[in-house]
Amino acid sequence: MKKMQIDVPVIGQENLDYSYLMNFSTIDHKLNEIGEYAFWSLFEKKIVKKLIPAEFILRGALI
Repeated sequence: MKKMQIDVPVIGQENLDYSYLMNFSTIDHKLNEIGEYAFWSLFEKKIVKKLIPAEFILRGALI
């Protein structure tokens, strides 16, 4: 596609290593942080409510 000079927007998920290596924009849903709060909610046997916003990481694929 690059040889043909055709831009194709690509968006990855979870900000994985390949997104960085291939210069993809990505959305990080903060799954590690969500999992940590879920674990502690179960461990402490109480509900923990916390807003954890996703983050859009702009890289070369959409610039």
